[in-house]
Amino acid sequence: MDKHYAYVALSATIFGSMGLVVRMISIPGIAMYFFAALISALLMAGILYKEGSLRFDRRYLWILILMALFNILNNATYFFAYKMTTIANATFAHYLAPVLIVLFAPFMLHDKTDKKIWIAIVLALLGLFVLIRPGTLNSGSSDALGIGLALISAIGYAAVMLLSRKASKYYQPKQILFGQMGFAALFLAPVMLYLQPDIAATDIIPLLILGLVHQCFAVLLIVKAIRALPAQNVSIVTYLEPVSAVILAFIFLNEVPSIATLLGGALILASCYLITKK
Repeated sequence: MDKHYAYVALSATIFGSMGLVVRMISIPGIAMYFFAALISALLMAGILYKEGSLRFDRRYLWILILMALFNILNNATYFFAYKMTTIANATFAHYLAPVLIVLFAPFMLHDKTDKKIWIAIVLALLGLFVLIRPGTLNSGSSDALGIGLALISAIGYAAVMLLSRKASKYYQPKQILFGQMGFAALFLAPVMLYLQPDIAATDIIPLLILGLVHQCFAVLLIVKAIRALPAQNVSIVTYLEPVSAVILAFIFLNEVPSIATLLGGALILASCYLITKK
């Protein structure tokens, strides 16, 4: 298996824990993302400065700016969705993004979409549906709003994935990460001055985890992978995220997976195998 698929798998596994971390933070979703992006950008700035790689070709900064804007849309709405509905409902709605990527990648990136891709995405969607069983959705407005926000997040996520592939032609992975996180923090700074979120002492460690682990290390792995792999393939392998969420819940919350959960996970793993095998 190509090592870049391993990067995606590890990143998806890490993102599987993000809902648990977000639930530990008391500030609004948009403030969460601001601090996570700021932490990530500061770390990357230090690394790039040490490496002497802080210079950017200004002709293509518009790509990083667009990535930052769509990342704000993606993460802020996803974090709010975690608060408004169940993690299962938010995850299912958010993971319609690979469908959008498969549909638009041939036009935007000229990636080839063959029969294997469509079979894999059908398997992954079916597995995700079985895994989280969205039929348990409550009819309350909070759930409906949460799922609506997660669907908006899916649009942002798909756009970021497609733009990341384009940016990789002109910038190194660390530069892409610094650019998108740095611009995102810059754009959200006036909003933070207006909101003035009250950060509790118990928020600090989860915010550091969110910034260093999820919005830095995990994102960097995805950016590295998408330089070498078709965007559709990367997006489908990220369906490992809900599988990792189930495993983490079993380990840390003693939630024993049901037969339906195991079946859904098996379908998702089958889709990933179909994509990654040569």
